[in-house]
Amino acid sequence: MNGTKISVIIPVFEVKDYLGECLNSILNQDFKYPYEIIISDFGSKDGSTEICTKYEFKYPERIYVIHSERNYGVSASRNAGLMSARGEFVTFLDSDDKVKPNYLTTLYDLAMKTESEIVTGGYYILNKRAHRGWSRKKFAGSGKACLKKIYSSPILKFRTFCWGRLYKTQLLRDYRITFDSDLNRFEDWVFVFKALFVAEKVAFTKKPLYYYRQRTGSLMESSEEIITPHLKALARTKDFALDNDKDFALELFAKPRFAIKEQIFYDCSYSHKKLNTSTRKLYKGCKESLLQIFNGDETKRITDGKDHD
Repeated sequence: MNGTKISVIIPVFEVKDYLGECLNSILNQDFKYPYEIIISDFGSKDGSTEICTKYEFKYPERIYVIHSERNYGVSASRNAGLMSARGEFVTFLDSDDKVKPNYLTTLYDLAMKTESEIVTGGYYILNKRAHRGWSRKKFAGSGKACLKKIYSSPILKFRTFCWGRLYKTQLLRDYRITFDSDLNRFEDWVFVFKALFVAEKVAFTKKPLYYYRQRTGSLMESSEEIITPHLKALARTKDFALDNDKDFALELFAKPRFAIKEQIFYDCSYSHKKLNTSTRKLYKGCKESLLQIFNGDETKRITDGKDHD
């Protein structure tokens, strides 16, 4: 792949206040090998496009910008970057986040040392100040073994965002793993699930390398309700598992573990005011849909066209 070791994919949509800090952080890496930065600027009207163009002109050997007048969503934006990636590995960076100077080096060295197809680092949550996120676990093993730990963890210490990881590009292409274009919430977990499912070796380090910014106006903050898309994403992962390893799928989805139920309860607590009901009433109504996914029964799929939207 032309000697490029890593392709950094950054979806951009109206983030002019944070974009410069994001790009500077990934440009100022101590990584000693060639890497590229692919920016997917989809439909920005706030001045972000001009910032992208400025950086592309300043760093033409490193930055490539994909422009679109229309915003097709974050899934399509990341997929555009994946199609253009030339690196041995790809990583995703959200345009309002930033990374440490040793982000690429630490993850790449871990991938080389463990011969892993996916490696993951820890992170900071960045609001008024930075504090450690929940990813405080070390792990080395198969992707399926990792999924078992994720689904049995009481607090999901193995986080489910797509950023903060390196993925072997060939793995994604061999198994045609992309972001589902009809999902723009929880789409990252479907992508990560599929990648982990087919990966033979994955590794986690608890070293915090990524700064995840929580801010007003983000996709999660602006969504009408997040229960339906979350359940849809969980159902999508089960369908993928059933299609690729039925026995493992039935084991993984035998019942909803505490961490999954806790996540759905959080969705309800976030969405109850917008749906004009109480958190507990909303959660009670969600249990049936959740059990339809986590019951080990292949007949309880939620497939396209038959969603409980």
